[in-house]
Amino acid sequence: MVEKAHSDRVSILIFPEMSIDLSYEQLVKEVAELANQYRMIIIPGSYHDQESKKNLSRVFGPGGTHWEQEKHTPAIIHIGGKRFIEKIKTSINPKTTIICNTEYGRIAIAICRDFLDMDLRVELKNSNPPVDLVINPAFTPVTADFKAAHFDARRSIYAYCFFANIAEFGDSLIYTPEKDRIERTLPAREEGLIVKEVDLFQLRTERKKWETQQQAQKSFIQSTRN
Repeated sequence: MVEKAHSDRVSILIFPEMSIDLSYEQLVKEVAELANQYRMIIIPGSYHDQESKKNLSRVFGPGGTHWEQEKHTPAIIHIGGKRFIEKIKTSINPKTTIICNTEYGRIAIAICRDFLDMDLRVELKNSNPPVDLVINPAFTPVTADFKAAHFDARRSIYAYCFFANIAEFGDSLIYTPEKDRIERTLPAREEGLIVKEVDLFQLRTERKKWETQQQAQKSFIQSTRN
């Protein structure tokens, strides 16, 4: 997959949650070497760190690990009428989401159900400077809520939104804020690569126009109520 991504000139490669177990040092070494060899950012989903008992998403790039994002909302899975909760440690408060400034834009990672947290999406919307790419690695059989949240976030946050779900359940997607956007998706049980070229200059220019329009609409509504 990494070789194919490189041949497609991909700069940021995203894998689903729990798809690469970085508890194994050999895998850590291999991912780091590939990121360095191909000069790309690789986000190998997330994994359960045995030492901290947290679900972590580690970001690799040329030179090694760039940052780690922890998961805040444990998964809830229903199997055979029984309810199972992901056994991970989570921070009580504050729940920290890192926004990292890279050469490809300002990137935030929300692991699986963290992205469904409205408070988090509001924080991302209000971040200053704004976030450009929101990356959501997931392992979930229920995708409708994610599709709705990403569709909303593409404009409310005004960012490129990437949902990378495990292939068994599919519906991985890329949503973009442009008016003439094209929805890119992968169906269930199909492994593949979907690609979106990111134009940061256009994104940030259009975001400013959008914010100006939204502010003008708010001012008009306020004036009509006076």
